[in-house]
Amino acid sequence: MKQLTTLLAVFISCSAIAAEGINFQQDMSWAQIKAKAQKEKKMIFFDAYTTWCGPCKYLETSVYTDESVASYYNDNFINVKFDMEAGEGIKLAEEFGITAYPTLLFFTAEGKLIHKNVGALKVPDFIDLGKDATNPDKQYFTLKQKVIDKQASNDDFLKWTKLADDMEDNNRGAVASDWLSSQKDILATAELAKATMLYTDVNETQLAYLYKEKKKIQELLGWDADKVNLKLYYKLFTLALSKYDNTKGTTIEFSNLIKKFEPTKANYALKSLQVLNALNAENDQVKAMSIITNSLKGKNRLTLKETAGLLFDFIPRFDEDAIANLKTNLALYIFTPTDKGNECWLYLMQVVCYSRLGENTKAKTFAEKANKQGCLPLEYKNFLKESFGLGD
Repeated sequence: MKQLTTLLAVFISCSAIAAEGINFQQDMSWAQIKAKAQKEKKMIFFDAYTTWCGPCKYLETSVYTDESVASYYNDNFINVKFDMEAGEGIKLAEEFGITAYPTLLFFTAEGKLIHKNVGALKVPDFIDLGKDATNPDKQYFTLKQKVIDKQASNDDFLKWTKLADDMEDNNRGAVASDWLSSQKDILATAELAKATMLYTDVNETQLAYLYKEKKKIQELLGWDADKVNLKLYYKLFTLALSKYDNTKGTTIEFSNLIKKFEPTKANYALKSLQVLNALNAENDQVKAMSIITNSLKGKNRLTLKETAGLLFDFIPRFDEDAIANLKTNLALYIFTPTDKGNECWLYLMQVVCYSRLGENTKAKTFAEKANKQGCLPLEYKNFLKESFGLGD
């Protein structure tokens, strides 16, 4: 009898927990939800999910059930969930351009989309998301409209470009480019400089200005010369890539633009383009990895630092077989006189390979070797120390 009472108490407790959490409206169409929101004068929180989405399940079990989350969302929103692959959800996914899950949308009581987030969040961040949705200064689509209407401040533009980059907004490039073109000086303030350097693409005239004003960028953002140079190169490569696409596969305009701004990186940029094509157009990891490994030899070889940069740009795209192949090639590499002072980059590539393959003891061995080299930048030293518990 005592055991039965205990079990009954457990079931009652579980039922109570299950009943708590965000109160999602059940068995209502989107039109009915909007009508309810208008009647109650409350905003709408819309969870766009799929049944197979892991982060969606995390929200369901670990976030929506939280008491503080439930209290805030139930007080401030009409809450609804739609499976984007079933029923009305299929049409709504197309209407709102939803391609990643979970996508979390916020609407006014009248049904106007004003805020958005892609991906799962932990409890504190999820509450902050709801608060941002009620704040016009932080609402994604409100900020975007201000940018489109040329009514945004530099701080507004920075907020929006960061959010747009995180969400991979499809037309963020065109909107940002149009806004930047209306500005007299794209380095007028630290906020504008940060948005320009981190989150937006630029045209050739703007890029030339940025190259001319490297010192100003350093002063505005507190960056060192290496960071400024790296960010500028990525902007150059992005612009050159658009010219490559526009010329239907010929590399002449691509290479000419690289040579105009960074003549010493023309070979590196071309190899990056070749790797990108092998991975994207041909879906050929073997070919892509062979381009990287062959960069260490021959007439048009890259420096160890350049080869490491090439690898680090694309490492997430390779599977374990490709990484194992690279590991073998790196183990056979023999330093040349031109490598003197750059040995750390070979060791760093080996750290990455062994780490990806789960060979942590070997990874630590090469991390220790890399850490002893004077060529290793401070940010890499700090990363290795933190990751492998290395001493000074």
